Amino acid sequence: MNNHRKIALLIAVAFVFTAVFAYADKYPARGVVTGDNVYVRAGNSKKYETLRTFDKGKEVTVLGLSGSYYLLKCPSGVPVWIYAKYVDVNGKNGTVNATKVNVRARKKSGTVVCQVNKPEKLRIIEKSGDWLRIEAPSKAKIYMHKDYVELLPEKTPPPKETKNTQPGKTPEPTPAPMDKWQKKFEEAEKAFQTEQGKPPLSADFEKVKRMYEKIVASPEAEELHADAKRRIAVCDFYIQQKKALEDLKDKNEDLEKRLEQLKRELDEKLRKLREARQEKEEEEKVEYVATGVVYSMGVVINRPATHKLYKGKEVLYMLKSETINLDDYWGLYVGIQGTVVPAPQGWDYDIIEVTEVTILDHEKRTPPRD
Repeated sequence: MNNHRKIALLIAVAFVFTAVFAYADKYPARGVVTGDNVYVRAGNSKKYETLRTFDKGKEVTVLGLSGSYYLLKCPSGVPVWIYAKYVDVNGKNGTVNATKVNVRARKKSGTVVCQVNKPEKLRIIEKSGDWLRIEAPSKAKIYMHKDYVELLPEKTPPPKETKNTQPGKTPEPTPAPMDKWQKKFEEAEKAFQTEQGKPPLSADFEKVKRMYEKIVASPEAEELHADAKRRIAVCDFYIQQKKALEDLKDKNEDLEKRLEQLKRELDEKLRKLREARQEKEEEEKVEYVATGVVYSMGVVINRPATHKLYKGKEVLYMLKSETINLDDYWGLYVGIQGTVVPAPQGWDYDIIEVTEVTILDHEKRTPPRD
């Protein structure tokens, strides 16, 4: 594995961690559907089943972001399916009679949206064969594309009215949180944003976490405790991410060294195989008296041989043999072993007295036209 592939893998892992955890402190959040007939799905892409649709203005609770889809808290009225064997039915009500029972978006092989356990109560919509269509439990995982959900600001409670215990006296304004801890929280927030902007392996969220922990440990900063605790949870995610990346980096370096060693061993084995094959080819290399295609001479009076050896349209030799039936090699490209005898008087070609024939190509060839 080269350095480019290793770096690409590290970046991919960092991206996944960042995509999952970067918004961990924003949820749950209130949201409202911005379109009509917007699909609610069993997963975070179009390949997952549609469970139902929501119309514009429907308020939802957003639990997180997964890719380009929001994970929603399942409201009432979303239909799903469960195997009837694991439910004791009483009219429109049902009680789960087993543990870890899958609740699916469709019958049989639909996406699992959650699991239920004995003795959870279910609301039954209808029965279809061995399956029950039920109202999805609130823990069912449902998704909607983020383009059709607008996140709403958190509701802030109205300020408490200070009762005037002394008539005629204007009440004193409620003092602001202690400037000391508010300033420390702002410093921690600045440090948090700085570390977020660094590469995952360079960031130091341990330091940032300690800054928030000091705020949580102080009773004087009670108003900031909830926000600081949320940030601590996010810091923990980033710390785990960095550790996972460091472990992956170490493993990749070990793997790269091992792959290099295996490559060297393989190259050495291939070199030895090439040398052995070359030696064998040298040992098996045969030199023929001649090579060409065998054709019969036909019926010729006082012929000194029975066949001719051609190269294209050119006759190389005449052939004859006392031990080999040369007709068996008619039209084949062969290698000839034997003794060359000078051409007899009146003939144009020398004769090979053939002792051995080796077929070099089994494809038959047509005789040349003179």
